[in-house]
Amino acid sequence: MRIENLMSRAEAYSWLANELGILLKRCHIGFFDMDQCLETERLAGELFEDLTKDLADAPFDHRPATLCQTTRNTSCHAF
Repeated sequence: MRIENLMSRAEAYSWLANELGILLKRCHIGFFDMDQCLETERLAGELFEDLTKDLADAPFDHRPATLCQTTRNTSCHAF
């Protein structure tokens, strides 16, 4: 999941690698085992809730036009 206008793709991968405690070069859903997929889903959900809560409190003209772009990968059945 990438929150457009709030986090770049590179920032999202860097954040996720840090949260999972893995090397950035290994941070791709195609490399994840099921436990990593489930943890990614949990972490992304928490981040999304935190960011959307903050956005709900923001003035309307400061909200991004597109809130969220979700990428699903069939190699990870947790999504």
